[in-house]
Amino acid sequence: MKRLMDRVRAAFDDPNPILVKELRGIFRTKLYIRFLYLSTFAISAMVLLIGATVVDGSISPANAGRVIFQVFFSLALGVLSIVGPVYGATTITSEREAATYESLLLTGMDAARIVLGKFAAAYASLALVLIALAPIAGVVFLFGGVAPSYVLVAFGGVLVALLPAVAFGVAVSAHVPTSRLAILVSIATWPVLVFFGSIFFTVFGAEMQHDWELTQVGPFWFAEALVERFTSLDTLFAV
Repeated sequence: MKRLMDRVRAAFDDPNPILVKELRGIFRTKLYIRFLYLSTFAISAMVLLIGATVVDGSISPANAGRVIFQVFFSLALGVLSIVGPVYGATTITSEREAATYESLLLTGMDAARIVLGKFAAAYASLALVLIALAPIAGVVFLFGGVAPSYVLVAFGGVLVALLPAVAFGVAVSAHVPTSRLAILVSIATWPVLVFFGSIFFTVFGAEMQHDWELTQVGPFWFAEALVERFTSLDTLFAV
């Protein structure tokens, strides 16, 4: 425990210069700011539109809340599963194209610290997008049927899913010579994997629904399962 605390303290005393540099560059970029508010607006509009469509039907408010819950987090996961690897795919190739790659190597930092700084900056910037989307989840509570703890677990699930997405993009960026090719490789692989993985996960959750008496149907069924059955080993193993 003491060693862990020492490492955390050392990280704040001597922050990764690549991380600091990348974050400063990201937050000063107009493209990132535009993506932040455009993605928030687009997902908000889609959630409200689907919510209005669901309410017009014969579905109960509680079931409407569950549908909106699944739709919102599925949209957030879909957007970040596309943007995450694409953004990560430009982290190292952009250095090569700007002719700053050699200067980066001459800083004396080892490869692990450089890659970790690139990864952490990309992940933090995309996690901020998810935080900006968080108020939209409040629409779910207007209908009911979803506990606040489910929403928190679902947000945690999206953040966990974002980790390998960004890491995959950075790995592609390290092995592909140009940003265009790296972006094409990322788009052609990771979103497809997430799409079919989500379908499989949804079908798997449907099998668990009857046995575990779950009310959530969709890729984020695990939010209810983890909250209501956290002490069950079969739930932890399945998720």
